[in-house]
Amino acid sequence: MAHIVRNALNRNLAGRQTLDYEYMQGQYMYEEQIRRQQQLDGELGEDEQYDEEGKLIMSPEQQKALEEARRKQAEEHRKALMEKKKEVIGKIKKKAKINDTAAGIFSMLGLAIAFIEVENNYDDTDKERNVSSDWGQGARGIVFCLTAILLICIVRYHYLEYRIQRER
Repeated sequence: MAHIVRNALNRNLAGRQTLDYEYMQGQYMYEEQIRRQQQLDGELGEDEQYDEEGKLIMSPEQQKALEEARRKQAEEHRKALMEKKKEVIGKIKKKAKINDTAAGIFSMLGLAIAFIEVENNYDDTDKERNVSSDWGQGARGIVFCLTAILLICIVRYHYLEYRIQRER
């Protein structure tokens, strides 16, 4: 009888696994599961009866005990799943903060270099006006690269936001 109840506990109504020992966290949950199983074994007795289809025939008390055990197991599984989701969301949010900080730094740096390059381009000292120098070309290249990196950060930010919404 005990193995039938144990098998019934490990299956939900659709026949899929709901909670396996590899998903349980720590020795405490394993011992709690064994304690509950021993209680069910004591409550359900040792005599087993089956109907024509091979299904176990249980009294209303036995069915109630089995349903209660399934409900508790599903609740434990849900709690463990929610804790794991919170942990994953926390990690993603940390990555998003780093991404936002990097995007802010790149944008301010690009803005400063672009401002300096424009001032240098329109400078009236010892060169013709509106003539680019090698430094000006290099500064524009740096601003271009920083803008590309900023766009990558923006796309990554939206990807991280998508992952957070998907986890919820």
